Parts: sequence; C-alpha cells; structure tokens
Amino acid sequence: MPFNKLMEESTISYDSLVHLFTDISRNLQRMSLEKQVELRQIKNYKKKLYELSLQQTAVTKDILLYYLNESVVFSITQELLLGNQGTSEDVVNKHEISQSTFRRELALLNEYSSPFGLYTSLRKQVEIEGNEWAIHLLAGSFSPKLLDSANETNFYEQLTLVENAQADNDGML
Repeated sequence: MPFNKLMEESTISYDSLVHLFTDISRNLQRMSLEKQVELRQIKNYKKKLYELSLQQTAVTKDILLYYLNESVVFSITQELLLGNQGTSEDVVNKHEISQSTFRRELALLNEYSSPFGLYTSLRKQVEIEGNEWAIHLLAGSFSPKLLDSANETNFYEQLTLVENAQADNDGML
C-alpha cells in the first residue's frame, strides 16, 4: 500500500507519525547506549576480577615460594636436580635433620616425583632414578626464582631443554 494512501486512511497525522518514529528511534538509541554501558561495566568488572585473581595468584605464589625455600624436601630435590649428590649422612648433616626426618622427606619427594616416573634411591648416594626426559619435566616444575645465583644457569639450561621439548611435542599434536 502506498504511503499517501495509508496516510489518508489513517487517523494519525503525519507529524504525529514522525514523532512516533523519532521516539522509537531515540528509545532504540538509548537502549543501545545502555547496553554498551552495561557491557563496558561488565568488562570493567571482569578486568578488576582478573586483576584481583592475579594479585591472589601472586600472593599464593609468594607464600609457596617462601614455603619451598624453607622446605627440606625442596632443598634436597633442588640439589639432586643440579647434580649435587651425596650420601644420606651428607644430606642429614647438611640440613641438620634426623635420619627419620630425612626418610620422611624422601618419601614426600618420591610421592611428588612418582607422576613423572621417577624414584629417589638411597643406595650409596642419594640420587634420582628415571629417564632423562622425566627428570627434565620434574626440574621444569620448580621455579627458577628459588635457586641461588650460582645454580641459576644450570637450572635455566634445564628449563630451556624442557621448554624446547614441550614445544616440539605441541608442534606434533
């Protein structure tokens, strides 16, 4: 139906129709702006939530790093991964712990390293047994921040090997 004929038959005037469409258009624009504001508020909320999550992660990591620095099992593992092997008496004397405490800590270490297919033995020397790849994965699971500067280079080399191997595996998938 043509617009002129529609206007003749309708009871609404042209000006009223223009006002109606103008109001509808304004309402749609206002709703669009409100939706944009709402989306921006949601985005800001998500950003703040993400920042809080990062802060919480950083605090948790700091607590974990402190615990690991104070942990005998971590210290023993760090030394074993860096090739500083010795007898069980050497380890007991160095960390000033009892033989039973050392065995408990070693059990914890074995529990931690078992998913990697590794085992810490107490034959003549305390050493980690398993394949080289698993040892690199275990080494990669420790943070380099925990190491003193004398051992950092060796640890970074191990981490680089792990990262390269993981990148190769990701490329194959």
